[in-house]
Amino acid sequence: GNIRKRKDGRYEVSVMVGYHPEGRRKRKTFYGKTRREVVDKLHAFQQEIDMGMDLDVDYTFDQAADLWLDLRKSKIAPATYQSYEYTLRTLKCKFQNVKLRKMNPIQIERAMDSLAAEGYSASYLTKCRAVLNMIFKKGVAAGWVTWNPIGSVEPSKAKVKKKPKEPFSEQEIRLMMTAGEDSLIKHAILFSLSVGLRPQCLVALEPKK
Repeated sequence: GNIRKRKDGRYEVSVMVGYHPEGRRKRKTFYGKTRREVVDKLHAFQQEIDMGMDLDVDYTFDQAADLWLDLRKSKIAPATYQSYEYTLRTLKCKFQNVKLRKMNPIQIERAMDSLAAEGYSASYLTKCRAVLNMIFKKGVAAGWVTWNPIGSVEPSKAKVKKKPKEPFSEQEIRLMMTAGEDSLIKHAILFSLSVGLRPQCLVALEPKK
């Protein structure tokens, strides 16, 4: 593309990257404070194209995560799907509206440290990292991104804040047994409390055939 200096002092380069469905040219424009800066941005963009980046998609993390999970749905057990869905809710709080291509190791490390400070366990942080890794691996294969930053993410060194665990009192148990109207949710909670069933195991239960 042609490089020109704008009236505001910045440099600009615009290149054609294809055509819109109606036939108009589709262009990508880069700006920089110096000529060298826009040239470097152009070269980096050309390298991304050579590495297989899909120019027609630029997903946010939320969009990429939902698409990844939808593609996995038919290949995994319902309990695994529910587990992934829960983990993604946590991750979306940290990367909401962030472009997948803009995510980098430092940003991800800070998010993991933040989760540790909020009290999430080391095993859950490992699970979050594993889910991120699977999303980026799919992203590289599909051309959403050109690389997987998870390999450069160092394990969180933040001290996990342990939450104190206290059993329900007899009064609280009586209240749960008697309060509220009968419903599937109430019975599920009471059943889980009675037998010590974890939420993920409860979700995985299926009717006997």
